[in-house]
Amino acid sequence: MPRALRTLLILLAFVLVIFALLGGFSQYSLGPAPVEIPVRTPGPLTTITATMMTPAPTPLSASTTTPAPTPVLLRAPKGPLVVHILAVGAGDAVLIETPRGRTVLVDAGPPDKGADVLRYLASMGVTELDLLIASHAHAGQVGGMPVLLAGLDRVGHFLDGGLPDGHPAAYERLLRALDVSGVNRSALRAGQRVQLDPEVWLDVLNPSAVSSEDQHEDSLVLRLVYNRTAILLTGGLGPQSAERLLASGDELEADVLQVPRQGEPGAVAPALLERVHPRYAVVSTGDPPANTVDDRLLANLLTIGTTVYLTNTSGTVAFTCDGEVCRPVRGTARAIDWPADRDAPSPLSSPTPYLLEPPYPPPFTVEPTVTRPMPSPTAPPGEARLGGLDLGTQRVLVTNPGLAPVNLTSWRLVNGDASRFYRFPRYTLTPGGAVVVQVGKGTDGDGILYWDAVDVFDPRGDQVFLHDADGHPVDRRDGGAVLTIATAGPTDAGTPAPASTPTSIDTETISVEELDLVAEWVRLRNSGTAQVDLAGWYLTDDGPNFRYDFAGGSIAPGAALLLYSGSTGVDTDGRRYWYERNVWNDEGDTAHLYDPEGTEISVLRRP
Repeated sequence: MPRALRTLLILLAFVLVIFALLGGFSQYSLGPAPVEIPVRTPGPLTTITATMMTPAPTPLSASTTTPAPTPVLLRAPKGPLVVHILAVGAGDAVLIETPRGRTVLVDAGPPDKGADVLRYLASMGVTELDLLIASHAHAGQVGGMPVLLAGLDRVGHFLDGGLPDGHPAAYERLLRALDVSGVNRSALRAGQRVQLDPEVWLDVLNPSAVSSEDQHEDSLVLRLVYNRTAILLTGGLGPQSAERLLASGDELEADVLQVPRQGEPGAVAPALLERVHPRYAVVSTGDPPANTVDDRLLANLLTIGTTVYLTNTSGTVAFTCDGEVCRPVRGTARAIDWPADRDAPSPLSSPTPYLLEPPYPPPFTVEPTVTRPMPSPTAPPGEARLGGLDLGTQRVLVTNPGLAPVNLTSWRLVNGDASRFYRFPRYTLTPGGAVVVQVGKGTDGDGILYWDAVDVFDPRGDQVFLHDADGHPVDRRDGGAVLTIATAGPTDAGTPAPASTPTSIDTETISVEELDLVAEWVRLRNSGTAQVDLAGWYLTDDGPNFRYDFAGGSIAPGAALLLYSGSTGVDTDGRRYWYERNVWNDEGDTAHLYDPEGTEISVLRRP
């Protein structure tokens, strides 16, 4: 090739390269040049919708072909709903683990507890959170969150009540931590629902649409629902917002109540307790002097039959809910009860509160009564109660100690592990009436209903739960009663009369209801419908090392008797004294109750 031609070709190639570098062929490229997408940082607050976790679909034009739907694989339920209310002193922290594996943390305790919360999550195998929620901006709720944001592998989303900037320093530190972590932040308002699992959700009850600029009034109030069970998380609920909730008509009933504002005076109005009517209540509180738990609140909870946990003495409390029943699985409840020689409050009087300092319960110090009355626990206007569970004969006694009939239609009995349930047919209990549910086959009638099943209750130890027609828990009873049915002769074997009552039921359902090893007392209760003569009955500890013989006296239907040891006093109808020295082993002991024939009637083990 001639040198001149070779030189020309080299120059032409050089020109083409320069032209291409200057973009001369961009109109013939296969697509647009890549665009760098900036990292998203948290922007202004947006109100979260019920489909928070799902992106909004893009609108399709008429000519757009609808693509085939992408299958969504739900994680199979791995267990019950588990709720941990952590002991973080004067603050709040609640860990929620859903059956399908989602994790939610509501509040994270004070600044000095953030590392403790992080360690607890790690001990539960939780290294990431789907949701981090702040009920309100006080340090006792958000102080520990920066530690979690730095220490967890992932936090999916942050939710609060839409609190504006410029609040307490702890909240400002949290906002800076959110900016650094890049976690998206959204606001919740009353009327929204956050769906966690298909069968588990959080209903937002507070704050309202209009902010009050008050931390307590604008606090998030969340009702965690799993099928027929519910847990009410009240955060720092203020009195005005509580009144709004009572007037709103929202469903407030719950199996478990997280008491707001560390149970301080005025934290929960009696009317709200009546509406929620929890089976369990947890007060997150510190040790004195940080402990500000109102003794009147404890008395009101007692009056409605609630089991109370205080985290400064019980430690972290955990509950499992299977959709039918919630059960405590961690934490020690402190028994707080009326002295047996004092009458329980009547519907027209106020409960007498007690000044309680750890350890709970007695001794009690009587204070002036509260100004707002609570209903009597012994004579509700019309409410069914469990009178006893006989594990040997597989019988359950249901009574109405109230003053009005109770329609039991579609109510349910559930055994201890929630594996079996009985649905009541059309049936009404008259005031003072009773009905026996007998496991096995038979024809309903004469005050006896038949549960068509076998081996429902474990004879070695079991419980029975009573739920109303809406699935709300009403009562619970441990096994140990002896129910003997004596019929008076043949009756109509058809549908039971609406107000049927057994002809004769020996309801000597005396049981050991509670045993306090530290305070040295044991409580017996007659949950039957007939007075029981105690002559010849006796009580022993394990061993037995000690025995108490009842010389006489009786227990009226529904009444209790306290038997004290380790102290002396004058016996009354409701209180007896055993030995001057201690009887019960603080590390663990058992109370055994025997009838005059020496038959063991009831056993209760503590702890």
